[in-house]
Amino acid sequence: MSKPIDGPIGAVAALVRSTYMVNVVYADSVRDYGITQQQGQLLCVLMAQPYGMSELGAVLSLAKSSLTGLVDRTERNALVQRRPRP
Repeated sequence: MSKPIDGPIGAVAALVRSTYMVNVVYADSVRDYGITQQQGQLLCVLMAQPYGMSELGAVLSLAKSSLTGLVDRTERNALVQRRPRP
């Protein structure tokens, strides 16, 4: 096992390692539910509140066409539902 590095570089290395571990757990979790990581991100964002498509695209940093495809696939799996804005 490697010796831990102290100081700012050690903190950065720990954050990178932590991010990697969170991503592994997240990937395993969404796989257990039969959805993609992108669909999992979409569902996590929508848990807080409903969004319009343009707002959702900004939050997820997705182009309109990519977001439309993601929402279409997630809607086909009956995980989200589009509703017109009042």
